[in-house]
Amino acid sequence: MARVKTLDKSVICGYGSIDKYGFLDHLYVSKDFQHQGVGSLICDSLEDYAKTNGAKEFKVEASITAKEFFIHRGYELIQEQTVYRKGVALKNFLMKKYF
Repeated sequence: MARVKTLDKSVICGYGSIDKYGFLDHLYVSKDFQHQGVGSLICDSLEDYAKTNGAKEFKVEASITAKEFFIHRGYELIQEQTVYRKGVALKNFLMKKYF
């Protein structure tokens, strides 16, 4: 179980989204709550939701900073990618986790 700092109920410490096919689109943890297990709790819930709804694998396009988090969770690197946002080239990593 994660231990987090005491929160005011109006503070959002993190959020995430995944579809029923297992594509994890967003996972965010506020800088004040990183390295406290918040991301793992959110990711566990998202993966459970996708499994319950028939996902056969999990996929994520992880940022450079999130790559190690997903490796630690058992995701495999499939390929490095370059995506463009408002004309800016960004590197990310297509990763998958099989279960």
